[in-house]
Amino acid sequence: MARSPGFLQGIMLLLPITLAVMGVSLLTTFVPMINEHFNAVPHYAYLIQGGIVTMPSIWIVLFSPIAGWLADRFGRRNILIAAMIVYAFVGIAPTFLDSLYAIIVSRMGVGICESIVMTVSTTLICDYFDGKSRERWLAGQTATASLAALIVIPLGGVLAGRYGWRGPFYVYLYSLLLVAGVVAFIWEPKPSATGDLKASHTSRWHFRGRECWRSAASRSWRLLCSIPSSRRTPMRWPHSVCTMPSASGS
Repeated sequence: MARSPGFLQGIMLLLPITLAVMGVSLLTTFVPMINEHFNAVPHYAYLIQGGIVTMPSIWIVLFSPIAGWLADRFGRRNILIAAMIVYAFVGIAPTFLDSLYAIIVSRMGVGICESIVMTVSTTLICDYFDGKSRERWLAGQTATASLAALIVIPLGGVLAGRYGWRGPFYVYLYSLLLVAGVVAFIWEPKPSATGDLKASHTSRWHFRGRECWRSAASRSWRLLCSIPSSRRTPMRWPHSVCTMPSASGS
């Protein structure tokens, strides 16, 4: 008997969008503490703003098409679970890394995992639901992202004030709770193909999958942009990069 997705499946596919919000918003309130810790590193302000803070968003956009291909190749559920597990460990990496450059690499990993999570969870919503039901769940992603930002931003500040700048990174372990929910309540969508129609149904299902993850890739950036601009940390370029030599060469 075929399983029918319902409210629980929709919720379990909405919650992963909060992981992308965490990557963008969690650090915004305690960036000055990170600056103070790494102030001996050349161009530390640029590396922190452009590397630690912004790097996940960059990789969400760059990796989304590859994430869609991986979902088609290895299965949506499998790649979603794998990405959420890796996300937890690369997310907490700054708690024990002392190199600013190593932390930037870990933040690249966070962005790649977020890209997979956002793209595949959106694709699964398209696979599970149709018509107005699908539209409601997709609209719910934007609402969930905005609500999560209102919680994550002050949470980062509270944890940093109590445990130092490394403390908030433990919040990334939250993704392991979502893994348990996905394992329990999400299944791999399969084409309802039988008999002579199997090839035709399978072809249509793969075409639908490609359309879903292409749409998901374009939605990823719009979801990130739904976070209020006033909450984002401004980029500060190092003086030596911004300052042009004078005409006299001094």
